[in-house]
Amino acid sequence: MELPKSFNDLCIMFDNQFNFKNILCVRHPTGGMFLNKLFLNKSNVTRILYETNNIKQPKCDKGPNMLIKHSDLKNVLEGFNKKFDLICLDPFHEYYESSSDLSLLASFLLDDGILVCHDCNIFNKDIHTPYFIHKDWLGVTYYCFVEFAYNNPDYYYAVINKDCGLGIISKKEIQFVKKVHNEKQKQLIEIFKNNTDEAYDYFKNNVNELINLIK
Repeated sequence: MELPKSFNDLCIMFDNQFNFKNILCVRHPTGGMFLNKLFLNKSNVTRILYETNNIKQPKCDKGPNMLIKHSDLKNVLEGFNKKFDLICLDPFHEYYESSSDLSLLASFLLDDGILVCHDCNIFNKDIHTPYFIHKDWLGVTYYCFVEFAYNNPDYYYAVINKDCGLGIISKKEIQFVKKVHNEKQKQLIEIFKNNTDEAYDYFKNNVNELINLIK
């Protein structure tokens, strides 16, 4: 089977399989514009664009999204009083936002839900810096995906090696995914605490075991 080539293609493929009833799209101002065009023909989509709390935001057309502060994300989601069977996420790529987004949004998945996260496989050391830079930048979302997998072994995981790494987190066993929980993930977490450059090198040398990379 040919792998989906983009984030949107993967989400549409899953929707064709499972006919999602409630979809959530979450993005940030410095990326994720592709989410504005996803599922425009569907009425069951909730769209959120959050501003981060620690950088000057670039001018950004909010498009079809609800514009909020990142610090308000939990309260906004709780206000919907529902859970979702598909969550599409392009998080801000610093540690705090990527880590908290994965944990928070996963808690709003239905029991058979799927979360798809962008930028979960990093291909260039120059763009993995842990703090925002004004150029092509993937930050440490890749690490946060691994950390979440290690801390949540009951979920199923995969990263498709397309479009900067299409991360899949599922509460049920579906195509591509498997349970991933191992000592290499623990080792990466320990390395990352002291040296993000060494963590990047360790990730690249052990990527298959760390994230169930699908090539």
